[in-house]
Amino acid sequence: MRYRQFALENPEFYGVMFGGVLANAAPSSEVDEHAGAEFGALVTHVAAAIDAAGVEDADPFELAHHIWSSVHGAVSLELAGLALTADPRATYEALLQLLLRGLQPSRTEDRTA
Repeated sequence: MRYRQFALENPEFYGVMFGGVLANAAPSSEVDEHAGAEFGALVTHVAAAIDAAGVEDADPFELAHHIWSSVHGAVSLELAGLALTADPRATYEALLQLLLRGLQPSRTEDRTA
């Protein structure tokens, strides 16, 4: 929710971060360091959630990238005026719930019945 809130409250800054401005700028170790630290924080939270859930064989980096890709896409569409639902906030919350359900450990069930 904070990711979306930041983007909606700071669309210009969000645009600088993800709108291609930095991609076209000269490489900066400072920008790389900050970006890496932020994504690293997400990876750390995902790793903690994996441990708490007892999920085996899950890659926290890979899962963090899936989460970021999903929330970034939803926020970017909303900022561009391309949200197709009547309530983008509710849609975003539903996306978060979907992601959380998808990250839960799967239960072995007899699917042959």
